[in-house]
Amino acid sequence: MRSMGFVARHGGAFDRWDLEVRGGLFGQARVLVSVEEHGQGRQYVRARAWPRGSAAGVTLICVLVALSADALVDESWQAAAALAALGLLLALRTAVDCAVAMAALVRPLERWSCDAVRQPGLPSRDEHETRGG
Repeated sequence: MRSMGFVARHGGAFDRWDLEVRGGLFGQARVLVSVEEHGQGRQYVRARAWPRGSAAGVTLICVLVALSADALVDESWQAAAALAALGLLLALRTAVDCAVAMAALVRPLERWSCDAVRQPGLPSRDEHETRGG
């Protein structure tokens, strides 16, 4: 991930996530991975990823929305529109940053998953379905 230009960091011993990737200034994504041993060299790997907006970005969005609401109460329409537009732009930027971070996490996991299915000695998905009934 770092070779693709993303900033990644691992979780600590007490974090509820294993890896975090920043998609930009206002968004990141985290992933939690667990591995189950099934004997005979087989493993079942589960991964759960979720986006996370930065605290500063979410706080700034809330402040801009509150200021816009206050401007509406004072009937200052232009200030309210400008503050609401800034809040909306910041919310969109946060969503884009989160989406970029999620793509940076999910694409390698999907690629790794497809490669693991094609390993020799393991039944393909079609073989597994016909044997299972």
